[in-house]
Amino acid sequence: MQELAELLRRWQAEVIFPARVRVFAAVGGVELAPLCDDGVEWEGAPAGMVLAAACGAAWAERERGGRVVVVLPAEAMADGEVRAALDLCVACDLRHLLLVVSGWPMPRERDLLQSSLFHCDDEPPSGLPASLPTAWMIDSERERTAWMIDSERERTRSPPRARRAWPPVRLRTLLAPPPATSAAAPFATARAWLRDVAAREARLVLIDPDLAALPAVNAQVVPPRPNAAALIALAALAGEGRRVVWELPADVDLLAWLPALAEIGRRGLALKLVLPTAALPSATLWSLLPGWWVFAPADAAETVAVLAHALDSEEAVIIAVPDAPAEPLPTWTGAYEPGSGRWLRGAGSAAITVVCDQRTVAATMAACAALTVLGIKPDVLHATSLAPLPLAAIAAAAGRGAVLVVDHPASQLGRAVRAELDDGARVQVLDGVASPVAADIAQAVRTLTR
Repeated sequence: MQELAELLRRWQAEVIFPARVRVFAAVGGVELAPLCDDGVEWEGAPAGMVLAAACGAAWAERERGGRVVVVLPAEAMADGEVRAALDLCVACDLRHLLLVVSGWPMPRERDLLQSSLFHCDDEPPSGLPASLPTAWMIDSERERTAWMIDSERERTRSPPRARRAWPPVRLRTLLAPPPATSAAAPFATARAWLRDVAAREARLVLIDPDLAALPAVNAQVVPPRPNAAALIALAALAGEGRRVVWELPADVDLLAWLPALAEIGRRGLALKLVLPTAALPSATLWSLLPGWWVFAPADAAETVAVLAHALDSEEAVIIAVPDAPAEPLPTWTGAYEPGSGRWLRGAGSAAITVVCDQRTVAATMAACAALTVLGIKPDVLHATSLAPLPLAAIAAAAGRGAVLVVDHPASQLGRAVRAELDDGARVQVLDGVASPVAADIAQAVRTLTR
């Protein structure tokens, strides 16, 4: 890689801070760390993730005037995740991203590169080294280059360095959430507030469900639909002094993105995902994905409070916005704190407490209203925080009396609480019901009070 080393030295002399020269590598043992500002980034991670992360970094370096180099093994070029990341690089028109493919490519891999708008040329582009081990792949119109090198030395995978110090993002004009009623449309309220903040804050990047914010190369190139490559790229951008919020569509499948979500959480990238309740996986999932905070507020006012907290934090956050407002709830007041619950009835003093979540809040409130006629007045705790769970409030309620956790097959809140809280004598779970209604909850409460 001598020619590449010489190129990096020249780029180092040319770029001006805050621009940087960055190297991303999916192969271990890349001896280029002394020639780049941050060492070799994402070294040893899966090739698709490495290329997608480089895409996010290149998006930021494009404005700063920096350079990004990606080193991938030739055998990875046929991988579906690499193909998706290549499409994303093309859609973003990253002219200063240099793709280096280590090892002789097979004809199939070579064809895949060409089909991604890379064009084979016998001559290297102007200003780049004239002595090449094999060939350059270049699209002269867009100056996008893939350098094919023949590397016979054994590649070893070194332990990847995960977390690093990210520059904190402080949105100076971030204001307190505006007053809103629980009857307001949650999604419309949240989107309006986010766009109001974005109008004042250049560092806030809002990505809509169709990735329309990604610039297309031309009219024929359409930005890709949401996929794991875009997720990694936006997470990488969130570590570049930007606050990135991605509004995901209702049909997104987060379970298909588990490896990417795990890698983002492990690296501590402060990406914010906003999605409808229907797209939020089970609460039992989050114990397998450390590094993510997951919130599911009850109404529009609490949703905006959660968003305000998320925008001011350096954590990876998923926010499930209610599909529709439930019946009017007590007015939300104050700031939001992770690991907390919201008291919708009472304040933690009754002999029985019902714990619900976003999917069961309407049925729970209806059940408790009916129980009041019978002289039974349980407290209601809404688990806004799903990761971490509001275990302290639940444990305190269990110390006073019985606790009923209302489960839902899609959320499995009861199962998640049971796995974390060892107090089976007082914490009961209403499960085994396809979709619990008010009558099911009321009957379970009456059984506990006998």
